Amino acid sequence: MERVTKPRTVGEKTVKGINFFEAGDSALLHALQNPKVNIAGIRRADLLPDPGMFSPNRLSRQLRRLLDLGVIKRVTGTYRYYLTKAGRAATAAAEQLTQAVIVPSMI
Repeated sequence: MERVTKPRTVGEKTVKGINFFEAGDSALLHALQNPKVNIAGIRRADLLPDPGMFSPNRLSRQLRRLLDLGVIKRVTGTYRYYLTKAGRAATAAAEQLTQAVIVPSMI
């Protein structure tokens, strides 16, 4: 979790870490958790209707950020992406934490 939530320097730029409680990050990671994405990957165009809060340009920047953090990986020779092992573990842990601890404590 620490690896993907802390800012990281890539080249000369600093990449913001993931905030699992931000609506945009949460929606994008939830869309990437879909089981059929693990088989064939997902294209940016397939993500556009799902998290409707992103413009196409912003979605490209978000995908680049996830690539730089090591949360997603690109399928060689295509424009498809899938969650890495670390990405799957981090999103599953965040989902479990949210559903088991945070949501029940708010009720």
